[in-house]
Amino acid sequence: MSSLGIFIPGILGNSLSIIDESHLDDTLDYPHYTRPENSDGSVVPNVLLSGDHRKISSFRRQEALQRTFQRRPELLTRKVFTEQDRKLLQENFAKK
Repeated sequence: MSSLGIFIPGILGNSLSIIDESHLDDTLDYPHYTRPENSDGSVVPNVLLSGDHRKISSFRRQEALQRTFQRRPELLTRKVFTEQDRKLLQENFAKK
């Protein structure tokens, strides 16, 4: 928890919640959606409605990497990418 400063017990409902924080790995957060699935012209991607947790996790990671590249590319210059991150980035650039 050193990168976040002091961890104060009882602040988080679940201490494992901190693991999913985007700031821990130098990426911006993925987009968040709420119900209903179609609101103000914004549609929830089908993958998030699928119930397939592996695909949802992959989608969220890809979105986080894409947002970071678009908005704060300097954060990625010091990052060591996993093989999965490399694959997701290649897929993302192949779409364009």
